[in-house]
Amino acid sequence: MDIDFFRIVSVNFNPKIQNSDYKKDMRQITQKNHRIDILEGLRGIAALVVFLFHWLIGFLPQFSGLWPNFPKEQAWLGRWGFFFINGSGAVVFFFVLSGFVLSRRVLLTYATETIGEAALKRWPRLAFPTCVACLISWVFFATGAYYYPSAALITHSPWLGGFAGAAGLPSQRLLTDAFKQGLWDTFFSGNAYYDSSMWTMHYEFIASFMIFGTCLLLVVYRNLPQWISVFPVLIITLLCSSVSPWYPPFFLGLLIAFLLPERLKVSKVTRIILASFGLYCLGYFNSDGLRIHGYTIPFQYIDGVGSIFVISSCYDVQLKGWYQKSAQFLGQLSFPFYLLHALFICSFGSWLFLTLKTHHIVHPSFFSGVATLVVSILASLPFIKANTLWLKVLNNVMQPLRKKMQS
Repeated sequence: MDIDFFRIVSVNFNPKIQNSDYKKDMRQITQKNHRIDILEGLRGIAALVVFLFHWLIGFLPQFSGLWPNFPKEQAWLGRWGFFFINGSGAVVFFFVLSGFVLSRRVLLTYATETIGEAALKRWPRLAFPTCVACLISWVFFATGAYYYPSAALITHSPWLGGFAGAAGLPSQRLLTDAFKQGLWDTFFSGNAYYDSSMWTMHYEFIASFMIFGTCLLLVVYRNLPQWISVFPVLIITLLCSSVSPWYPPFFLGLLIAFLLPERLKVSKVTRIILASFGLYCLGYFNSDGLRIHGYTIPFQYIDGVGSIFVISSCYDVQLKGWYQKSAQFLGQLSFPFYLLHALFICSFGSWLFLTLKTHHIVHPSFFSGVATLVVSILASLPFIKANTLWLKVLNNVMQPLRKKMQS
């Protein structure tokens, strides 16, 4: 990737950036806005929603409403409050939030040199956690720590019986195969048979580079009226939707990053209304989509609209004290916890469920779910530490490059 290209775009296409003081101010703003605490907190909450959804379809599938062989009257699907356990909606929220976060700083500051750094760091930043998750799963396979087949025979969960919805199982279970999947395959081929949660990494990786390119396009043509600049983004979104409905949520995040002001000047009541409507939309799930006048709207679009409203209602809210620290912790927890939770549901959670069932303990699904949540969080703590150290290594490697791009 040509570093000078990003520097030329920053300077030549933006007369203000030719002023060194202005460039310094923009770098300070960029660093200040690197993390939006409240959105980091929402990312962590979304990861917990995914856990609840997987716990439900794994140990209480009769209440999910996803399979026709269970009574529909028991289903929680479609009821008010389903957004608290709608894992598919939470994934869409992840994607919209990624599109927003990856593009917001660039669109606010025109500091396009940050795109070059982000693009170079993208693969190693994601590959380290996925490699760790695959290696942990390989250890579980090698030691016989997975008990999901026996648990699925009791719960009758197709999801649990299929190793948390994985598309196939590792045939040879070689250490090199696990490492290869975490390092490469999951990003470029979409393979996720060591950890089914990694299916999102393919979309996350590919879409991030499309977001970077679209951001450069918006910066270059930023002097055009805003409503005209939106058209190329909409065209790109429609083209991506023909490939997969999982790509458009990223561009919905980019659109609100482009259109929302730095501060949203609305009342608290308006923010509550926006958030409530967003959560209502995030409670929608139907694999066949929503049929309106013969046209099918994929559920990802409806959940994407809900994500837009939730993010818009709070993106500029400043947290302080305990709220800020909690949000930051949830943000750090989100990625490791997301990658590990299905592995522990299929191993520790399934083992505990079988043990409680054998000893005739009441509500084994509930107790195994709570214990698995705690164990997954505890297992994520050293993962957070390792990932933080890895990011520091990446930043140190990138530091000379960053100085060159900013000079």
